[in-house]
Amino acid sequence: MLHILNGESTERTIKHSTVPGVFFAFREALDHGPTPAGADEQEWRRIRSAHLVESYGVEINTCEQGLLSQEKTLRAASQHEEVVLWFEHDLFCQINLLYLLYWFAPERLGQTKLSLINIGEYPGSQHGLRIALPIRPRLKLF
Repeated sequence: MLHILNGESTERTIKHSTVPGVFFAFREALDHGPTPAGADEQEWRRIRSAHLVESYGVEINTCEQGLLSQEKTLRAASQHEEVVLWFEHDLFCQINLLYLLYWFAPERLGQTKLSLINIGEYPGSQHGLRIALPIRPRLKLF
């Protein structure tokens, strides 16, 4: 089981839980910078890397290698019986979730089951987005 998490903080937390599987923190910030429709993977990496270098001072080779490594993990997802997406209701997570749902079109996943664990709201929030995809209720976080 591959768990794609909404960041490194979630990854650090879940690694200390009883949740079985492989954990991968999705590190893109798709709510900032260009996200060109129709770009192939190499062009996407070039454009995203240029943005990250310019905006955040990330070293270009490190950035390109990070994006390539991320793509390799996503491409290998069909080797798992199930992929579980862990994303929250906020704009940052929802944009990344949309990207991943597009990435995991049926032809990319084959027979791999795709599930979503989504926090629709939390104390103090006014509105929450609820998305219903298969959720594995037997997972115990702590």
